[in-house]
Amino acid sequence: MLGKIERVKLSEEIFQRLKDMIKNGQFGYGDKLPGEKRLAEIFGVSRTTVREALAGLEAEGWIITKQGGGTYVRRLHSAAGPIEPLTSLLGGKNVAILELMEVRKILECEVAMLAALRATPEDIIEIKAAYRNMVEAVAQGADTTISDFAFHYAVAKAAKNNTIISIISYLYELYAEVVKNGKYHKSKPAGYKLILTEHEKIVKAIEQRKCHAAHRAMEIHLDRAHRILEEVLVEYYNSNLNP
Repeated sequence: MLGKIERVKLSEEIFQRLKDMIKNGQFGYGDKLPGEKRLAEIFGVSRTTVREALAGLEAEGWIITKQGGGTYVRRLHSAAGPIEPLTSLLGGKNVAILELMEVRKILECEVAMLAALRATPEDIIEIKAAYRNMVEAVAQGADTTISDFAFHYAVAKAAKNNTIISIISYLYELYAEVVKNGKYHKSKPAGYKLILTEHEKIVKAIEQRKCHAAHRAMEIHLDRAHRILEEVLVEYYNSNLNP
């Protein structure tokens, strides 16, 4: 199929390589990954690029970073992993991905409010770094999926609730699987400038400890994302019904 060639950021390529190495068993459960400096040397990139790739892996639940103790493989996936029954169940329903978006809205608005209440200075730094990575991805015309996941995961971590962190990680993985396995193509949303503005408002509200403002900023962002997704689905099904 002819079409525009999508640019891929170095961090996304490293993200995929490390993910494949975990899935292929080159890094086993509980194994410690090489440090940022060593990975940067291995891949021939900057430590910032490696850091962004690792943030994406952590956001999807593949690795866990221990304060001052390095980065470790958190889990492995097999073909019959725990996600497969759910994706099989939901994959045949046109509404499945919209239902997942509704779950995100219910959960993540409260998460943003908790983050504004509980975030440490280190959490704020991580959230801001994730936001800057999104800005960079947009500027380069690259896919923002990984940096977006990393941003929302950083907010979840700031909420200081391990159950929430696990749910967010699993939810994003399930969301990605349903998109990948769906019978439609999820187009990129228009208006990246507005998307960045929405994320910036979330950052500022959390940094300023404004709980209700953080809740509202996340709600506005996810409401618009939901509407865009609905439009994408309608456009897809209309084009397939009327080729």
